[in-house]
Amino acid sequence: MISGAGLRARIAGAAVGAAPCRLAFGCGAGGALDFARLMAQLAQVQTTQARYSEVRRVAVLQKPCQLSGTLRYERPALIEKRQILPFSEVIRVDGDWLTVEREARRDALRC
Repeated sequence: MISGAGLRARIAGAAVGAAPCRLAFGCGAGGALDFARLMAQLAQVQTTQARYSEVRRVAVLQKPCQLSGTLRYERPALIEKRQILPFSEVIRVDGDWLTVEREARRDALRC
């Protein structure tokens, strides 16, 4: 079950995550994000890869957890998050397949 507070936090996180898109695609604070224009610009990307670094704060941990790895997109339908630190994990969406690899275990789910 998702609590109302958790749902509100997820929606707020999504809104914050969309802020770089608004800046990158020229939408001001008062302008609406034109979804069709955004999708047309994203359709021009054949493949891209970037390094990422993330800090997660978990209530039961004394210090924040730092994660890092790479993000990869290949047109038409591959998105991959390859985490290197603090442990190895690969989360991949390829078409209608979701695959999660951690340690010696691999789980796949067709959506």
